[in-house]
Amino acid sequence: MKNLKFLITVFLAVILSCSNKDYDFEENSAKSSDSYEEVDFQKNEKKSNSELQKKIPSKIIKTASLNFEVENFEISKIQINDLIKKYNSYIADEDENQNNYRLSNKIIIRCLSENFDTLINEIIKISKKLDYKKINLKDVGEEFFDIETRLKNKKKVEKRYLDLLEKANTIDEILAVEEKARVIREEIESKEGRLKFLKDKISYSTIVVYYYKYSEKNYIKKNFFNEFIDAIIYGWDIFLSFIIGIFHFWVFIIIIIILIIAIKKFIIKK
Repeated sequence: MKNLKFLITVFLAVILSCSNKDYDFEENSAKSSDSYEEVDFQKNEKKSNSELQKKIPSKIIKTASLNFEVENFEISKIQINDLIKKYNSYIADEDENQNNYRLSNKIIIRCLSENFDTLINEIIKISKKLDYKKINLKDVGEEFFDIETRLKNKKKVEKRYLDLLEKANTIDEILAVEEKARVIREEIESKEGRLKFLKDKISYSTIVVYYYKYSEKNYIKKNFFNEFIDAIIYGWDIFLSFIIGIFHFWVFIIIIIILIIAIKKFIIKK
């Protein structure tokens, strides 16, 4: 009898140990399958993002700044204008200045994007000494794609509101739908404006050109006598400015003089 009980106990222990192993195996298998699914999801997500990046074309906004000295100002100005015409560009803004020592001009050129590099290189050839050159390329492809996508979706929503407007029966329904449609229309126009701005910046690049020429006639080294004469002239100008300034405040000066006389008389009486 004792032997029978012992055998039954051993048999139950073996069954329990086997069941626990099976449970552990199933649990580990489930965990591993979950982890595999998570890894697969992350891989698919990264793959979809990379595919989306490949689908978005580059949209480059190009800008440049040039600063240089020229040998002959008038000739260089003609040469730069000829290059602008040659490469189907135009001057958006121009600011020419002249002082005793230097004649300069700052122009903002808008050129076709495909002519950007060539035009810059041609303009630099005109320079006598290049002081500064900076080129900036900005990819707005993602923003461009995002605006286009949002614009399509908003136009679909607007169409639904217009369809609802035809089916509206009461005045309240009509006003409510019209208000929603108006808000959507404003958003559409805002997106269209931004898209138009980006298209213009992408199609036409911007080049800021500042060129100058020192005046050899006036740009001379001053000696002691010249500096002495300049100091006298400058001092005389300051004196005249002081006198004119006094006359501007003559009313206040008279009031102050009257107050001083009145105070003196008051003190004398005491």
